[in-house]
Amino acid sequence: MLHGNEVELLGKVTQESPDAADHIDFLRSQRVKFNTRANTLKGRKIAFDDLHFAEEGDIVPSGVVEIGKLQQYGCVYLRP
Repeated sequence: MLHGNEVELLGKVTQESPDAADHIDFLRSQRVKFNTRANTLKGRKIAFDDLHFAEEGDIVPSGVVEIGKLQQYGCVYLRP
């Protein structure tokens, strides 16, 4: 689940580094998802088209709700 600074950092890195973009593409090919909070995009005025790492299905309306859904499937939320 990406929000806040992570979205901006990952967006900037993938725009500036072809190697980073390639790594993201590799991770996506391994079924890694980069869920991103819609509130973050709106609040920080980040255009979806500027996110190399995200697909439309990765944008979730609420991070809390999405984490709750994932926990029902056995996923664990690790808070830094």
